[in-house]
Amino acid sequence: MMSLITLVATKELISIMSDGRLCEGDKVYQEDFKKIAMISDNIVLGATGNHEEAKSLLANCC
Repeated sequence: MMSLITLVATKELISIMSDGRLCEGDKVYQEDFKKIAMISDNIVLGATGNHEEAKSLLANCC
């Protein structure tokens, strides 16, 4: 399994999307996990990889 985060930026629009699946190997832990967080008006953080590290990073950054 893999994670997906996409970013599309134009002069008029910025779109950032991700899947919501949180898993490790074949085990699915959550289907609606938010992998993207707004840090400020100019900074967006996205996290993938190890599910515990991604959860910790996003929980502690905002």
